[in-house]
Amino acid sequence: MSTNYYRFKTPITSIRVKEEGQHKKISIWVNHQLSGTLVLDDASKIAEMFVDRDRKVFHAYFAGEGAGMVANCFDKELSHDEWIISEDLEVVQAKDLFERVMN
Repeated sequence: MSTNYYRFKTPITSIRVKEEGQHKKISIWVNHQLSGTLVLDDASKIAEMFVDRDRKVFHAYFAGEGAGMVANCFDKELSHDEWIISEDLEVVQAKDLFERVMN
Protein backbone atom coordinates (compact mmCIF):
# COMPACT_ATOMS: atom_id res chain seq x y z
CA MET A 1 0.00 0.00 0.00
CA SER A 2 1.26 3.44 -0.90
CA THR A 3 0.05 6.80 0.40
CA ASN A 4 0.85 10.39 -0.50
CA TYR A 5 0.52 13.22 2.01
CA TYR A 6 -0.09 16.86 1.14
CA ARG A 7 -0.15 20.31 2.68
CA PHE A 8 -3.41 22.17 3.05
CA LYS A 9 -4.30 25.07 0.80
CA THR A 10 -3.21 28.42 2.20
CA PRO A 11 -4.28 29.78 4.74
CA ILE A 12 -5.74 26.53 6.15
CA THR A 13 -3.49 24.94 8.76
CA SER A 14 -5.64 21.91 9.62
CA ILE A 15 -9.03 20.27 9.39
CA ARG A 16 -10.65 17.65 11.62
CA VAL A 17 -13.33 15.25 10.44
CA LYS A 18 -15.50 13.81 13.19
CA GLU A 19 -18.40 11.38 12.75
CA GLU A 20 -21.58 12.12 14.67
CA GLY A 21 -24.36 9.70 13.87
CA GLN A 22 -25.10 9.81 10.16
CA HIS A 23 -23.34 13.14 9.71
CA LYS A 24 -19.75 14.26 9.70
CA LYS A 25 -18.41 17.49 11.14
CA ILE A 26 -15.50 19.18 9.42
CA SER A 27 -13.77 21.73 11.63
CA ILE A 28 -11.46 24.11 9.80
CA TRP A 29 -8.43 25.82 11.32
CA VAL A 30 -6.99 28.94 9.70
CA ASN A 31 -3.66 30.19 11.05
CA HIS A 32 -3.96 27.63 13.89
CA GLN A 33 -7.30 29.01 15.11
CA LEU A 34 -10.70 27.35 14.69
CA SER A 35 -12.43 29.21 11.90
CA GLY A 36 -15.66 27.23 11.59
CA THR A 37 -17.39 23.86 11.43
CA LEU A 38 -19.49 22.31 8.68
CA VAL A 39 -22.00 19.49 9.27
CA LEU A 40 -22.38 17.26 6.20
CA ASP A 41 -23.61 13.89 4.99
CA ASP A 42 -20.41 13.23 3.00
CA ALA A 43 -17.33 15.03 4.25
CA SER A 44 -14.86 13.60 1.75
CA LYS A 45 -15.82 15.81 -1.19
CA ILE A 46 -15.70 18.95 0.95
CA ALA A 47 -12.45 17.95 2.69
CA GLU A 48 -10.87 17.45 -0.72
CA MET A 49 -11.38 21.18 -1.41
CA PHE A 50 -8.79 21.99 1.28
CA VAL A 51 -6.02 19.73 -0.09
CA ASP A 52 -3.27 21.27 -2.19
CA ARG A 53 -2.41 18.40 -4.56
CA ASP A 54 0.50 20.45 -5.94
CA ARG A 55 2.22 20.42 -2.55
CA LYS A 56 3.02 16.76 -1.89
CA VAL A 57 5.30 16.61 1.13
CA PHE A 58 5.50 12.92 2.00
CA HIS A 59 5.13 9.49 0.41
CA ALA A 60 5.00 6.29 2.48
CA TYR A 61 4.66 2.64 1.52
CA PHE A 62 5.08 -0.80 3.06
CA ALA A 63 8.05 -2.59 1.50
CA GLY A 64 7.28 -6.02 2.93
CA GLU A 65 8.24 -8.14 5.91
CA GLY A 66 11.72 -7.34 7.13
CA ALA A 67 11.89 -4.05 5.26
CA GLY A 68 8.89 -2.42 6.92
CA MET A 69 7.66 1.07 6.08
CA VAL A 70 9.60 3.22 3.64
CA ALA A 71 9.04 6.96 3.49
CA ASN A 72 10.21 9.84 1.34
CA CYS A 73 9.92 13.40 2.59
CA PHE A 74 9.90 15.89 -0.28
CA ASP A 75 9.87 19.07 1.78
CA LYS A 76 12.86 20.02 3.94
CA GLU A 77 10.72 22.75 5.52
CA LEU A 78 8.13 20.29 6.87
CA SER A 79 7.80 20.93 10.60
CA HIS A 80 7.15 18.01 12.92
CA ASP A 81 4.21 19.98 14.37
CA GLU A 82 2.63 20.65 10.98
CA TRP A 83 -0.68 18.99 10.08
CA ILE A 84 -0.81 17.24 6.71
CA ILE A 85 -3.46 15.22 4.92
CA SER A 86 -3.27 11.94 3.01
CA GLU A 87 -4.88 11.15 -0.30
CA ASP A 88 -7.35 9.11 1.79
CA LEU A 89 -8.15 12.30 3.77
CA GLU A 90 -6.44 11.09 6.96
CA VAL A 91 -5.26 14.17 8.84
CA VAL A 92 -2.05 13.63 10.85
CA GLN A 93 0.70 15.64 12.43
CA ALA A 94 4.00 15.10 10.63
CA LYS A 95 5.65 13.91 13.86
CA ASP A 96 3.08 11.10 14.19
CA LEU A 97 3.75 10.02 10.63
CA PHE A 98 7.52 10.06 11.23
CA GLU A 99 6.94 7.94 14.35
CA ARG A 100 4.88 5.39 12.39
CA VAL A 101 7.68 5.02 9.87
CA MET A 102 10.32 4.57 12.57
CA ASN A 103 8.42 1.72 14.29
